[in-house]
Amino acid sequence: MKGIEFTQSNLLELFNYNPKTGVLTNKYTRHRRAKINQAVGSKNNWGYLQTSINYKLYLVHRIVWVMLHGAESLPKEIDHRDGDTTNNREANLRNGEDSVNAINKPQAKTVGVRLHRGSYEASIKVKGKSLHLGCYKSQDEAIIARTQAEVKYGYDKIRRA
Repeated sequence: MKGIEFTQSNLLELFNYNPKTGVLTNKYTRHRRAKINQAVGSKNNWGYLQTSINYKLYLVHRIVWVMLHGAESLPKEIDHRDGDTTNNREANLRNGEDSVNAINKPQAKTVGVRLHRGSYEASIKVKGKSLHLGCYKSQDEAIIARTQAEVKYGYDKIRRA
């Protein structure tokens, strides 16, 4: 389907949606990596499932929304209620404003550690400049890096005083 529009009817021709699992599958083989009845999507850097349609990337939860509600109702933000970016069940998706979406995001509880693009980023300010300490798979690893930097740059002495 060359030049497909992002409409409900076109997406319903391309994909099957299982409401119990929230999984989207191909109705037919679209290309060598998108075979018939195969689950659609691979994780991007932010943890969301994405797929390509005619060489353009789309987020799977946005495809599901359009299939269920139509393109005219597509909100700017779609929130995953449980915070699981791969759970695309209809009950888990809602029209989300930035403020609602921000509340659902898992937050790091340590100063200088934040969740960034699916990993935890550690940083510290030294003499007014922010130093990037690295990105880590777990929050604990990022906290360790931040704590070691605090010792290295004398933050631990300030806290004890």
